[in-house]
Amino acid sequence: MDDALIRTYAKRGITHENSTLNDPGHPGQYRTMPVLGDLYEVLKESQDTRRLANILNRLVNGSAKTFNQQTNVSLDNKYIVLDISELTGDLLTVGMFVALDFVWDKAKEDRTVEKAIFIDECWQLIGASSNRLAAEFVLEIFKIIRGYGSSAICATQNLNDFFALEDGKYGKGIINNNNVTVEIKCSQMEKELITTDRHELQELLNRAEGQETG
Repeated sequence: MDDALIRTYAKRGITHENSTLNDPGHPGQYRTMPVLGDLYEVLKESQDTRRLANILNRLVNGSAKTFNQQTNVSLDNKYIVLDISELTGDLLTVGMFVALDFVWDKAKEDRTVEKAIFIDECWQLIGASSNRLAAEFVLEIFKIIRGYGSSAICATQNLNDFFALEDGKYGKGIINNNNVTVEIKCSQMEKELITTDRHELQELLNRAEGQETG
């Protein structure tokens, strides 16, 4: 696989030299990066790697072929949101690594710029049903992100989720490296829009019905 990746990028003129990332025809811009379909074609060329090509086929030609394209999202925005909530099964693991790899590279690229990584529903990455490698990746972020002038924040609805994988190894590591007290206050309108409390929802319903009958 490593050799196939090297050959895939080489076909785009990209080698281990960082300077080859620059597009000679468009100064200041990167070359067009390969997509999974390019790697798929390289893997098919050799009998030794054809099995790997078959594994990638679903991501290139099958039901998950949306992975086989250049992104149409501007990654230079001030806020970047990567939503993997709709992914399930094997695709969730793939999505986790793609998202985390990008976020981590972005955080490390310039130490002079303040950055913050927010990981919502963190239990999906470090909980009982998560992947150990993904959990290791998340823990690494929290351990050394301050060295890059950045911060990391995670959120979950149940603290027990932090201790569900490998006896809480990853959750304990994150909490030990990220102790910040936060108090969030919202307006009454915002509260009514986002509340999930049964009693508050019932009060809103009663109030609405009273206005209609009045």
